[in-house]
Amino acid sequence: MPLEVLLRPGDYIYIGTAKIIVRSGDYTKLAIEGSMPVLRESDFVELGEHPSKARALYVMLQDSYMQGDFGSRQDEYTTRVADLLAATPAAGEVVASINGWIAKENLYKALKAARPLVEEFD
Repeated sequence: MPLEVLLRPGDYIYIGTAKIIVRSGDYTKLAIEGSMPVLRESDFVELGEHPSKARALYVMLQDSYMQGDFGSRQDEYTTRVADLLAATPAAGEVVASINGWIAKENLYKALKAARPLVEEFD
């Protein structure tokens, strides 16, 4: 069963590493079949000019999810988590949740669990 997404004019969605922008003047309904990673505009976070440690970790997870490759970035993840926890020990519960999803090899759920990093600790 395909994933169906309704987008407003001007909205965008990421499918894999492609950014799809709605240029029509009407709502657009997409049916996405296959196993490419998908992120809505509201879930996508830009790194920015001076990123916090929390934002840098979220964006690293986001990139890993969108590219379908966490394995090659595992050392970077470990370093970013250590940096974040040294600066913000209160993020430990969020990191534990992220680690649980990574252990289950579910990067989408790990990314969703990481959202509070940007909302609370950015």
